[in-house]
Amino acid sequence: MRGEPELPGEGPVAETALSSLNGKRGELRVRGYRIEECAHRLSFEEACLLLWDGELPGAKRLSEFRAGLAPYREIPEDLALLALPLAEGDPLRALRALLALCPRLHPRWPKTPRTLALATTALTPGLCATLLRARDGLPPVPSDPNLPLAEDFLRMCRGGPAKAAEDRALEASWILHLENGLNASSFAARVAASTGASLDAAVIAALATLEGPRHGGANRAVHAFLRDLEDPSEAPRRVDRALEAGERIPGFGHRVFEVDDPRAVAMRSLGEELRRFLGKPGLFPRAEALAEALRSRRPLVQNIDLWSAPLWDALGFPPAFFPCLFAIGRMPGWTAHALEAREGRMIRPRAAYAGPPPRSFPEAS
Repeated sequence: MRGEPELPGEGPVAETALSSLNGKRGELRVRGYRIEECAHRLSFEEACLLLWDGELPGAKRLSEFRAGLAPYREIPEDLALLALPLAEGDPLRALRALLALCPRLHPRWPKTPRTLALATTALTPGLCATLLRARDGLPPVPSDPNLPLAEDFLRMCRGGPAKAAEDRALEASWILHLENGLNASSFAARVAASTGASLDAAVIAALATLEGPRHGGANRAVHAFLRDLEDPSEAPRRVDRALEAGERIPGFGHRVFEVDDPRAVAMRSLGEELRRFLGKPGLFPRAEALAEALRSRRPLVQNIDLWSAPLWDALGFPPAFFPCLFAIGRMPGWTAHALEAREGRMIRPRAAYAGPPPRSFPEAS
């Protein structure tokens, strides 16, 4: 006989002013604004300030913010050298290792929480670009602090400027990943920060959760599924086989949204625009065929991974780096959660006990 649970169901474990989710309506709002409208109307830097400050920035605040990012966008030589051996392994682990070493190796690494939030947001794209190029045996490209973060990131990855449509598609995809309530990685950041740990330590905790295939690794699983679906007309048969075998089809299902994830809808639209601009289908027709085949068989909602994978593939990124792209977009969200959690009590949730009832050791004979 199992013991009675100590807690009567699930409930909120924290208060937040950052975002709100309504699963029944398929709505995610950041500081009151719909996430898809943020992706359509804001730059990544503006979206960061909306999340951190609570209001849309004016021209002066935005200019000050970009100036504050600049000192942390350049990759110090010691970190660039360490990226060479680290690039041979998993990119996400390499990124985590480099960020963990910043307090010792970055000559200007800050100590105050708010400035740490700015520094990690500014540095992460450059670290990812350096790792990507090192993986291909290419030297790092210096950052240009006069460029927006997304545009500069693509330039650092490719060694030359990308098209404006590509810059905008990447930037909007980052904004769509900016914040999503108490997801696994943001909650990990909050727990760490609530203990009094430094903000960069909280970011490392968040990054660790992205290794899981149910969270940050889901976009790689989508890519693998779409890559194997060479003929879109085979989607119904492929779905039937997967369902009969009890396999989970990546890109579908969400713990909160009961209708399609609004970020997925916006990401699909971004992908359609990018496909028209590039003039090649890429993986998008396969994703569309998969979505249509599953819709007629199971009422599973589409999530953001179904459409981020083909979009990032179209931009030329290898699937091993998809979690890093997720991390760049979510970094402001993690730091916002960490900053908020530092102001409250230490997070100490209880578990519902489901073990044996109270018992005693037998009397000694």
